[in-house]
Amino acid sequence: MSNNQQIQWPNDLKSFRYQITFDFVTSLSHRMKLKNITQKKLAQKLGVTEGRISQVINNPGNFTLQSMVEWAHAVEMKPSVILYDDKDPNYQKPPVYADAFVQLWDIHGKPHNFGDIQAIRDLCSQCERRINLSLDMQDLEQTVKHKARSVKIEKERNISGEKWKINPHDGKDDYSQAA
Repeated sequence: MSNNQQIQWPNDLKSFRYQITFDFVTSLSHRMKLKNITQKKLAQKLGVTEGRISQVINNPGNFTLQSMVEWAHAVEMKPSVILYDDKDPNYQKPPVYADAFVQLWDIHGKPHNFGDIQAIRDLCSQCERRINLSLDMQDLEQTVKHKARSVKIEKERNISGEKWKINPHDGKDDYSQAA
């Protein structure tokens, strides 16, 4: 498939709902593997049969919010319902996968409230200022080195009384006598 072609998404709410529940079950399955939770153990925690666990994992159907909370709790996780506006009111695109939100949450230090988010933003601003200061210092250092090279070359020109040309192609003290 070329980069110009887009996957055709069935823009009906049933498909959208199925994708969300499938995404939930995929996250649930990954967690089960990570924590070594078998279908049998999960069934015992939830008070259902192994057959029901298998059925849900293979064809999630229509989970209720209550079921999602219970199943997430059984694998020591928390579900979250996130509303977002991707400027696609006709559901031409599939939902954003939960893992995308989880990865962004991890990257930003797993904030739990707006205070945490502000603290992270403040920390990022401090880091950005330090980086900018460091880059400014590097620029200053490069300027000083360049000025020192220019002064050295000028002194050598004046001492010898000869005409010299500077070869600035690689930034080194590389100069030769002019023809």
